[in-house]
Amino acid sequence: PTTRGDKERKDMRTIKFRAWDKIDKKMYYDVGLSLIGVQVYAHPNFQPPEKIILDRGRDCFEINQFTGLIDLKGCEIYEGDIVTCLFRTKEGNKHLQGNVYFEDFMWCMDAQNHTSEDLEWTYSLNRLHYFEVIGNIYENPKENL
Repeated sequence: PTTRGDKERKDMRTIKFRAWDKIDKKMYYDVGLSLIGVQVYAHPNFQPPEKIILDRGRDCFEINQFTGLIDLKGCEIYEGDIVTCLFRTKEGNKHLQGNVYFEDFMWCMDAQNHTSEDLEWTYSLNRLHYFEVIGNIYENPKENL
């Protein structure tokens, strides 16, 4: 018999982060985090003794976590991303655009471009379909509604 501990876990998502450098106005992916700062490594797998190319305090960065979702083009979706997607209703599909964020233990999107009063303003990402990342709130503020 196979016990739960013997099973290969394929349902766990990858935990990783990116960081928006408030000083240099640049996004870094696959960063290492510590209690006091953020380290940007020369290689994305950041296993010691990889070369640290940037090491600053946390107050210099906005940290974004990977949601575990991939968009239609194969791009990873992080909090802070601006995405378009479809929301299925009884009347048909609604095209939505908004910012990805984490709230109440789930990934959400604030749908700021809709005009229909029957639609909500905030959606759990698991209720939405066909995501496409069109930017993020740091590098594309004009797309941020």
